[in-house]
Amino acid sequence: MGRLRPSAFRVQAIMFPTCPFSSPTILLILKLAKESIDEMSEVIVSKIPEQFQDFAKSFTVPRFESVDEAINTYKLS
Repeated sequence: MGRLRPSAFRVQAIMFPTCPFSSPTILLILKLAKESIDEMSEVIVSKIPEQFQDFAKSFTVPRFESVDEAINTYKLS
């Protein structure tokens, strides 16, 4: 199964404005996805040598920002 990028949520909202799921359902899914991404990122970064952990954390920031943006979009719906 392919990996779903956070930006794909925005694409779905544009391409499928009549999504069969309600905004509260999508919002819940996004929040759960954010928690999973956060937990996975922490585990992965903890496996990297300490002197490189700050650098490794910088790779997770864009993902969090994209998910936060999607969450804010569905909060307003």
